[in-house]
Amino acid sequence: MNEQENKSFEEEYFVTHISFTISDRDVRDNVSRLDPESITTELGIQPSWSFKGGDTFLSRTPDGRGGYVLVEHQRPWTVWGLRTDQLVESNELDHHCRVLLDLLEPRRAVLEKYLGQPDVYHVGIKIRTEQSGWIISYGLSSELLIRLSNLCHDIGFSNICYGDDAPREIKAERNRQKRT
Repeated sequence: MNEQENKSFEEEYFVTHISFTISDRDVRDNVSRLDPESITTELGIQPSWSFKGGDTFLSRTPDGRGGYVLVEHQRPWTVWGLRTDQLVESNELDHHCRVLLDLLEPRRAVLEKYLGQPDVYHVGIKIRTEQSGWIISYGLSSELLIRLSNLCHDIGFSNICYGDDAPREIKAERNRQKRT
């Protein structure tokens, strides 16, 4: 990639989303006490993803020879999750916060069932950003942060900087988007 292409990529690539999850902390004998379908019904919101403890899934695992093999695993817990990137086209973090708050604040009474039992359930929010370049800097108003924190047990942050070496898949996706 020449310097001009790299500069263009760095200026253009920035992705953000917020994940809201409800999961169980207490899984004994691979038996989950949390049911994603019940959460969907209680909240009246379709999740972006969900799975139950004990469900099987495949993952790529290094084979020791520079390649990968698919290995079947069992999920250790149940998770019901919502992602804002499926609801918001903007990469403005404030927009993602407000959409999530608009969805969840009216359902605070339902969430209390999970928030009130932190030894049994975990309710979390994770703010994730990805960009080319080396430094990610952003801010949130204290008002938004307080409102978000009233809907969860904790807020996590995941910031991914690709530097000059963004993964090929990201570069290919950005080039595809430019052509369309």
